[in-house]
Amino acid sequence: MLRQFLTTASYVPETIITTLESIKKKGRRVEIGDISKMLKTLLPHLHRSFLCLDALDELESHTRFTLLKALRTEFGNARIFLTGRPHIEPEVNRALQIQLDAMHIEANEGDIRGFLIHEIGKDMNINPDDMNEQLREEILEAIISKANGMYVLYFLMHIFFWKSIRPVSLRL
Repeated sequence: MLRQFLTTASYVPETIITTLESIKKKGRRVEIGDISKMLKTLLPHLHRSFLCLDALDELESHTRFTLLKALRTEFGNARIFLTGRPHIEPEVNRALQIQLDAMHIEANEGDIRGFLIHEIGKDMNINPDDMNEQLREEILEAIISKANGMYVLYFLMHIFFWKSIRPVSLRL
């Protein structure tokens, strides 16, 4: 995230440059604490920032909680888009201390089949002898049956949300 924000920023605060140079001189890796501090420094200088965090449910619960807590307290001027499976919705609401706008999106079998046929067709144009019709159908059926019932739950948070709930004691 930090790298993406830095590459689009028109201004990079001197403290970030100094921090990165110091880390490089010491021959160590950038750590989460370093990234968090640099993001806190950089984000107020960005006109608009967007965070898109996909597959939040795939994080370990402790890591997910830490990330959600940071989103609530440290990313005040960012617009945030989260995706994950529905079982984490209560946890997200609890960690962010708000009922989020959420939308359930379910995979459509026809869309999945069409996409797979298109992708397999591109490969078959390059390597026509690698697959016959029977193998193609087995692949389609296997993937479509695995995707059956899968869906994404996404949460959308806006800039005005953060400004309205963020306690003064958390301001940096």
